[in-house]
Amino acid sequence: MFIPTKSFSLLVISVVLSAPVVHKASAAETSRSCACDRPIESNPSSIVTLDRIVKFSPRARTDLAVAIARLWKDPPPGELITPIRVQHFMAQIATETGGFVSIQENLNYSARRLLKVFPKRVTPEQAQRLAHRPELIANHVYGGRLGNRNPGDGWRYRGSGFMQLTGRANFRARGELLHKPIEEQPDLVRQPETGFETATGYWLARNINTPAELDKLESVRKLVNGGTIGLPESKIWLARAKRIFVAGGTPAESAESEKEELEAVQEDLTTEGYLVTQGPQEDFSDEAHKAQLSEALRNFQIENEIPATGVYDEDTLYALGRRQPQDPLTDEDVSNVQKRLQQLNLLSPGETSGPVDTEDAIRRFQLQEGLPVTGIYDEPTLNLLLPGDESNSR
Repeated sequence: MFIPTKSFSLLVISVVLSAPVVHKASAAETSRSCACDRPIESNPSSIVTLDRIVKFSPRARTDLAVAIARLWKDPPPGELITPIRVQHFMAQIATETGGFVSIQENLNYSARRLLKVFPKRVTPEQAQRLAHRPELIANHVYGGRLGNRNPGDGWRYRGSGFMQLTGRANFRARGELLHKPIEEQPDLVRQPETGFETATGYWLARNINTPAELDKLESVRKLVNGGTIGLPESKIWLARAKRIFVAGGTPAESAESEKEELEAVQEDLTTEGYLVTQGPQEDFSDEAHKAQLSEALRNFQIENEIPATGVYDEDTLYALGRRQPQDPLTDEDVSNVQKRLQQLNLLSPGETSGPVDTEDAIRRFQLQEGLPVTGIYDEPTLNLLLPGDESNSR
């Protein structure tokens, strides 16, 4: 979606229907055998097509967009057989990749950004030494945990793929599921097709279709990355997905669906401290609130070094999408948490595959221990459930 600054309304978002240019991949990130080298099989009944992917994310990298379209066969991957499942899945992989712009974690942080992203893992002195040195940063913040055991594992197993798979243990688990040697060859996950297959495999392994079918975005987000970082961005992408990835003919564009996207933008700006509101659903239709939102957008744009238009445009969409990474849990961590909850009689063995039930069990544990009741695998909760294992620290 591109929003022309001259005709933009802060209440109703204008949508340009002309086909945007899809960005090409860099030589370093594109495999010679990537999906874009082979034809896409036509599937008229699919709600995921190359045209719709590009409409959903105008700046999607060519090879990434083509890989999704090419691998979206009948039946669809990951049991993504209903529109609502598809919409949630596409929203999550867009959140994880900044709108299909990159499938490997960008670790080229300044010292200031390092301290903001990894406040518990980097001291001010370390931040100065590590700044703009991605490989050293990865080995410092990921080394010795998430199954990483050898020097350099932090970099080798950095966030990769459409679902930002991170850590040797997670690479191993996905490799076993896909019958591919991705632990031995981690660069496979940084290629479009395998990167997409690991995402659909992860989606199935975590049973994320269950909350997606119920349209429970927060539960979906927690299963994707263990917390709620990236939730506001997910709401933006989900609003877009619900307009575009629909059954039938032409995707529906409506003032209501566009308004939902703008409300998600407002929430993101509020979360980041650019916008002060009186409530989560504050109406920005009057002139005073429009001016307040415009000023918040302008301040965000200035800080992110994009044109300070004061309106929600394409540059702003992608700047909002640069989320902070979240330290992931391994499948073994999740299993150990569930076993511990069972030992405490908070979770029955038959509930371990049900994400909502596990979430409720965590809430009960947090209430029992006097912790903030979040229902997620946050650091205080993990410290009590899995004491003495630093690898589980978030």
